Amino acid sequence: KLIPRHQSIFKSNRFFHGISIPEPEDMETLEEKFSDVHPVALNFMKGCLKMNPDDRLTCSQLLEISYFDSFQEAQIKRKARNAGRNRRRQQNQLLPLIPGSHISPTPDGRKQLLQLKFDHLPNI
Repeated sequence: KLIPRHQSIFKSNRFFHGISIPEPEDMETLEEKFSDVHPVALNFMKGCLKMNPDDRLTCSQLLEISYFDSFQEAQIKRKARNAGRNRRRQQNQLLPLIPGSHISPTPDGRKQLLQLKFDHLPNI
């Protein structure tokens, strides 16, 4: 059901002149509609789906709900795994780097081979 402010906006909009808002035959609560959803997820949905915008939770408040805890844990694990990979890559370099040099130790032969493969194509 629309809140009074939304009803007045609807009625004053010329685009909707002569149209009435249908009344639902039966109302179904979120708990009824999503009976198999975890209570934390249901709490999150309730915070998002309030009809009155003033009653809705802000983005900051929604992020505080424990619904996002598992996402944060997964992100922390992924960052740790990527950091380990990067360390191993640095340790497994084929040629040593000269300190202070930012030149890649990879020989230029591979770059030349790629250029030869595509040198018949026009530059765009």
